[in-house]
Amino acid sequence: MQLNYYKLLAKTSSYILSFVYKARKRVISKDRAFLNSALREEIYIEIPKGLLDLAASNKAIYKLLLKYSYNPSTPNIIKLSKALYSLKQSPIEWQDKLKILLKSLGYLPLILDPGVFYNAKTCHFIVTYVDNCLFIGPDIGYITDLKKRLNKVYAIEDLGPAAYFLGVQIIRDRPNRRL
Repeated sequence: MQLNYYKLLAKTSSYILSFVYKARKRVISKDRAFLNSALREEIYIEIPKGLLDLAASNKAIYKLLLKYSYNPSTPNIIKLSKALYSLKQSPIEWQDKLKILLKSLGYLPLILDPGVFYNAKTCHFIVTYVDNCLFIGPDIGYITDLKKRLNKVYAIEDLGPAAYFLGVQIIRDRPNRRL
């Protein structure tokens, strides 16, 4: 099965437009996002050098290797059970998991940009890009509550008001309505 590994990343135009949308904005980053996602495919990796030597002297590590399909007859490989940052499919695995969570919270992806989620009842948006999320909406209390709810499921780093997103510095002059 061929996967489009980048289909759920917000388009550049979406996050640029989100900067000018008149609303409160907050940013989070998901700590170790990809490790929350199981893999759809079987992927094997070479065991890091020295780990077999360590496993020979430590039963707990040896048992852990066995758990990940270690076979002494093919001693140099183990099966991955979770997505890692170096895998090209990791972003899509994480985004699929995030999409399920956001749907349970009342958010649906936009048809034109599946990396942007919208809650029609609250008029709030979430712009996603890999493990970063930009929350946009009229009610800062709602956004704060939403971040707390997300943090109960996945450990997140709350980066506060949107001063930077994807390396772009956001400077607002609200009284003069300038961005």
